[in-house]
Amino acid sequence: MGGFLDAILTVMQPYNLLALVVGVALGSLFSAIPGLTSTLALALLLPLTYSLPTDTAFVIMIGLMGGGLYGGMLTAITLNIPGAPGSVATTFDGHPMFRNGQGGKAIGWATISSIIGGVISSIILAAGALQLAKVALSFGPPEMFALTIFGMAAVISLNTDLTKSALAGIFGLILGTVGIDAFGDFRFHFGVNDLAGGMPLLPAVVGLFALVKVFQAMNTSVDKPTISFSSAETADTRMRLPGVKSILKRWKTLLRGSLIGTFVGFLPGAGGNIAAFAAYNVEKRASRTPEKFGQGAEEGVIASESANNATPGGSLIPTLTLGIPGDQFAAVMIGGFIIHGLPVGPLLFRDHVDIIYVIFVTTFLMNFLFLPIGWVGSMMAVPLARLRDTLLIPIIAAFSLAGLFAIAGTTSNILIALIFAIIGLAADRFGFPPAPLILGLILSSIMEDAMNQSLTLSGGDYSIFITHPISACFLLAAILFVLLPLVFDKRKAKKQQATRGLS
Repeated sequence: MGGFLDAILTVMQPYNLLALVVGVALGSLFSAIPGLTSTLALALLLPLTYSLPTDTAFVIMIGLMGGGLYGGMLTAITLNIPGAPGSVATTFDGHPMFRNGQGGKAIGWATISSIIGGVISSIILAAGALQLAKVALSFGPPEMFALTIFGMAAVISLNTDLTKSALAGIFGLILGTVGIDAFGDFRFHFGVNDLAGGMPLLPAVVGLFALVKVFQAMNTSVDKPTISFSSAETADTRMRLPGVKSILKRWKTLLRGSLIGTFVGFLPGAGGNIAAFAAYNVEKRASRTPEKFGQGAEEGVIASESANNATPGGSLIPTLTLGIPGDQFAAVMIGGFIIHGLPVGPLLFRDHVDIIYVIFVTTFLMNFLFLPIGWVGSMMAVPLARLRDTLLIPIIAAFSLAGLFAIAGTTSNILIALIFAIIGLAADRFGFPPAPLILGLILSSIMEDAMNQSLTLSGGDYSIFITHPISACFLLAAILFVLLPLVFDKRKAKKQQATRGLS
């Protein structure tokens, strides 16, 4: 307790509080702009932290991490453009709520869910980091492969047309094979050096969700508001927080999302995107009214945002205890430890426990800054979403293209995003969902590496995926997630036929 009290006093010092506010605000801003991420913000600011005190530097880093996961939901809800990959699942119900005149309510639920998910994960981080690190170590290549299969199955089963959803996911997996394979050979990059490192994720997200809107607007000659509300109640435009009774009513959804986010977060290579998709799918299966999901269900926003924002506590567990980054941001943050001369792993807990406590306290406190940031952000994002096409579309295009260029300082990301925008137009035309494609692209390299490592361990014996209990459970769950909707749809069709026959 003495270490925690000292850390609280350290973080509550005025310059550290200012550093936390700046970190969360910058992280939210970078994630809200299509094409930019908090990881990019950290990469840009990391050299500047060298001259700062160590505790202040890590306060800023943790603030960037939390803000980066939170800010993406603003554009996801208002514009149907996820500012970060982890906000893709939020578009499923957040944007329909906004179109139904409940934008402020959707942002309020997303904010409360983010706070609760972040608080729960930070408590788990502080209470059981070393113990949970042992669980993470038990996840070998077979378990990671099965987890990726489960993630793909969970997202594919969200859509009513399983065939098109599966094809979109497979296409994403194929795109993920571009670049260097496990044996160091180049493949499918067609001589384009910028693709040698693999198909970049951010241009794909920006192209499929942001630039698609630009092209669609170019195909229409009618200058209309970008968002056409389906409800007469359009006054709900500022963040509206749910009451205590409403929060208690949804406590199971909040707890499930938070635990799933923390669990997925501390698995190396996973992240907020996988956590959000998994929590959304679990909540849809657990709901008594699954047909409302995708139409503006509050539970969809709560599940995805609580899981997405619970990943920082989870991803910091393997990062701090084992030196294994839980996600891309944590990988860059390891550079911060190196810059400040700190070891990562058990030696950090032995020799620099004061920094550990500062990170724990900051991870907890940063969540409460989502309230003022969400309030201010909704005041800007909601009116922006109601602009006419001729005003909003150029803004979306400018920020998207500028963000893509800022990632690497080349035009290659812009060209890739334009290609994905064309793919998105074709997918929209023929009814293929973009979410499975994105998740397939994310999981492709993780799945391939885990499969190669598993087969190397087993000498080419595929039974390794079944003989490992955790792996077998994930594969069984994946099969059930795909088969159960088919069974329920057949039963529903038979009941409808029987009802028509009686009538």
